[in-house]
Amino acid sequence: LLEAPLNSDWSVAVAGRRSYVDAVLPAVLNLIPGANDAISFTVAPRYYDYQLRVERKPKNSKTRLFFQLFGSDDKLVALLPNPSIDPEGRGEFGTSLNYNRLLFGLDSKLSDRVDLRTRTAIGFDQFSFTLGSDIFAKTSIIPFSSRDTFTIGVPEIKTTFAAGLDLY
Repeated sequence: LLEAPLNSDWSVAVAGRRSYVDAVLPAVLNLIPGANDAISFTVAPRYYDYQLRVERKPKNSKTRLFFQLFGSDDKLVALLPNPSIDPEGRGEFGTSLNYNRLLFGLDSKLSDRVDLRTRTAIGFDQFSFTLGSDIFAKTSIIPFSSRDTFTIGVPEIKTTFAAGLDLY
């Protein structure tokens, strides 16, 4: 995670990850006698994700605003050259999952006891599955969600009441 101020009101944060299974797995399979005869990978399991967040929180303000972009990408493609493992002779198995989101957030203290929290997101998701060339599925969706929550604190009875609306 790398975070830095842009000025007195704005900041930015960036993060990313990557799996190392695709770098380690081929070496491990080479250590197991016969493993490469049973399965090999054109794309070994791999995973990426990322996050970017820009936030505004002015000094002495009761409102915080942010925009966040985040997502992930997973992929696996395995070749099955051994007919005892793949009696139908399809020879290949693969999955892919990808999602991305753009999120808008607003937190505002409306009074000493009342807070508003808003989160609205839109995204793009893709999923695919293959088993040989004759069995496959692929889908893409554009999800939308929004959640608004009001909270009212009642410190005299050590209670907070929350009410809100979710849209999907």
